[in-house]
Amino acid sequence: SPGDKGIAARVEEVGIEEERGYSKLVKPQVVDLTSPTQVRITRYLNNAENYIDNKRLKEAGDELVSAEALDQGSPRIMFVRAELLVAGQELQKALDMLDAFSRRVTSQDDIEKGEKLRSSIRIKLQTTKENLKTAIAKAEADSDYVTAMASAEQGVGFDPQDLDFLLHAGTDAVVVRRTADAQKWLNQY
Repeated sequence: SPGDKGIAARVEEVGIEEERGYSKLVKPQVVDLTSPTQVRITRYLNNAENYIDNKRLKEAGDELVSAEALDQGSPRIMFVRAELLVAGQELQKALDMLDAFSRRVTSQDDIEKGEKLRSSIRIKLQTTKENLKTAIAKAEADSDYVTAMASAEQGVGFDPQDLDFLLHAGTDAVVVRRTADAQKWLNQY
């Protein structure tokens, strides 16, 4: 059932085991941070982080694109990309980026840095999901299915894997006669 904590814990455990197994296959990369290319990447990353701090997300994204042009698979870039996604409220995408980051890092410091950001994202994600689910329940209790549909649709956009959002988006879409959307969401459910 949606929200089953036992299932969620097991899924998380399997994900962690998969990350650990994969990271054991990855050989630690020694990156010369003083090389001209790495210095340029560091500058782009510092600029991106400063833009993120100043809520200038487009400029931060541009800096990351420049860094990625120099080293597409860099875990350092992935981490800052995850921070940018958090700043843009794309929390599920940020978690996906952190998954990729976790598969590439081997140092304990990098692992801990990733887990700290992951914890912060999960709390934000949980709070936002709870607020949306409360809004859906209230709107449905008030028979305001247009508002319930809008909140459920926002929830699906926020976390397209959340079964509660998919179920409510699908059933509320049926009520407001958006059958194509209802079919899509209920099939995903």
